[in-house]
Amino acid sequence: MRFRLLAGCLAILIGGCASTSSSKDASTAAALDRILAGDHRSQANRARDAYRHPKDTLLFFGITPDMTVVEVWPGGGWYTEILAPLLREHGKLYAAQLDASGSDYVRSTVETYRTK
Repeated sequence: MRFRLLAGCLAILIGGCASTSSSKDASTAAALDRILAGDHRSQANRARDAYRHPKDTLLFFGITPDMTVVEVWPGGGWYTEILAPLLREHGKLYAAQLDASGSDYVRSTVETYRTK
């Protein structure tokens, strides 16, 4: 009985997370294609796309250009290179950084991100 209840809740949760197909999704997909091919992205970050699947990931979570997004611990800015252009005109992007007064590693990571 518990297993059936857990399985049912899990199915509802997964179904709620999946994006639905619409013209807005197609528009976002086209925008992501342009952004992913953009000259503003570093070659190193483009190479990671094959392993990270940014377009599929962002579409799965239902990203749209009019959203407000909080990027938690953006590190080197791989997602920032994608999210910032997508959200620039109609959305907002916030970068929630680690406390830069921490270790030398954290300070260096935050400073590298801010410089970028």
